[in-house]
Amino acid sequence: LDFTDANGTRQRRSLETDVLKDAKQRRDDILAGTVRLKWGRRGQDCAVDDFWKLHDPPEPDTGRYIAWARDHKTRATLERERVVWAQFLEALHPKTLGSVGAGDVERFKQYLRTPRRTAKGELSAVRANKTINDSLGRVRGFYSRAIKEGWYSRANPFKEFSRLPEQEALPKFLNHEQRVKLMDIAQEQGRDVYLFCALCLYAGLRTGEAINARWTWIDFDQGNIIVQGSATFSTKSKRVRSVPLHKTLRPILELYREADGYIINPAKTDQGKW
Repeated sequence: LDFTDANGTRQRRSLETDVLKDAKQRRDDILAGTVRLKWGRRGQDCAVDDFWKLHDPPEPDTGRYIAWARDHKTRATLERERVVWAQFLEALHPKTLGSVGAGDVERFKQYLRTPRRTAKGELSAVRANKTINDSLGRVRGFYSRAIKEGWYSRANPFKEFSRLPEQEALPKFLNHEQRVKLMDIAQEQGRDVYLFCALCLYAGLRTGEAINARWTWIDFDQGNIIVQGSATFSTKSKRVRSVPLHKTLRPILELYREADGYIINPAKTDQGKW
């Protein structure tokens, strides 16, 4: 790249990549930095610790993002994002969000592709390309949220990262014989395990949804299941949705049908946790 710096000196700099998208991003970063230095308008940056500061348990993490995320993300999503954020910090050691450029995206990608020593001294498994793409996408999401909330007003270096090729996995389904065998085994384990497997298998409910399902969700007259959150539980999308009451699921639920309360209720069977 040939350009004139903030002092009016002609410069020539390598873009340090042969990937077109990354070269364009690197070019834009250099030119934008030159303009900011020349005119004194650097844009708003955000210190990494102000964005999300990790603490050793039991002390809770702090920062703008984690405060926002606790009201908008599920616990499972936050746990996954925390892992990615820790990897991002370990790989690049940034002081601010603005200190990360296009070249750092490739450095982070290479970090994710390299096996690491575990606490036991063993090499970790090689991450799948899909996992690496997911991690890069989550960091892009961190920057996007910082921009949207007004904590940061510079470029998002992960905006157009080059994705690694992914092998498309075929969906896995149980055939009729496998479904029957699963339900037979579940029924032997007791009422709650039987109902849990039935709700997941024939209504497609997620684990948390099946555990928190209530009899009031089941509309036997209309043939629907209304999946909805409560004061102590929220669905993944935080939206109410309707699921058809499968013909195989209906008689299973009718066998245990009640007017109200949780469908899965270990207190009723003295089964306890399972």
